[in-house]
Amino acid sequence: GIIVYSGLEDRSDDYQHAVIESQSLADGLAAQQEILTNEAKLLCTLLAGLPEVKNRDVDNLQAILAEIHKQSPQYINIMVADAEGQVWASAVPSNTYESVKERRFFKSAQQTKRFSSGEFVISRQLIKPTIHMAYPLLDHNEFNGVIILGFDLNVMHTILEHPQLPYDANYVFVDHNGIIID
Repeated sequence: GIIVYSGLEDRSDDYQHAVIESQSLADGLAAQQEILTNEAKLLCTLLAGLPEVKNRDVDNLQAILAEIHKQSPQYINIMVADAEGQVWASAVPSNTYESVKERRFFKSAQQTKRFSSGEFVISRQLIKPTIHMAYPLLDHNEFNGVIILGFDLNVMHTILEHPQLPYDANYVFVDHNGIIID
């Protein structure tokens, strides 16, 4: 009886330790995600105030976006689209830009007029997995387009490498549809 009791007690202690460790990891990941999201929102706010965005100065804005992109590896691209969803400026140059009108991030930013997230997709232009965020461009509270940031999902791998996970630990990133991202 003592051996069984001792074994159950050890199991209970191990379980409590695992719960605490898991909660600590989840809290750390949530904090990192919040930092990335807040940085993205701040960048979009700053970009929205630029005269190049307000005046649709494509050439100068693309140069600015390309420089920011070069210094910000967490983004696979930074784009600006008009109220119809047509991309008119991009950090990564392209001969053709497709409309983002049907994308979740665009619809949400247009509807709520707030910073909005997208869902897991393969970037049409770069053919890389990403999640987009969109910041609405407003003119007298009228929707005028969005600034779009595509996150490089390898950044999430980097975040997960920092905590010292046990060798047999597993994690799963899912989007709002339950699609497993990683």
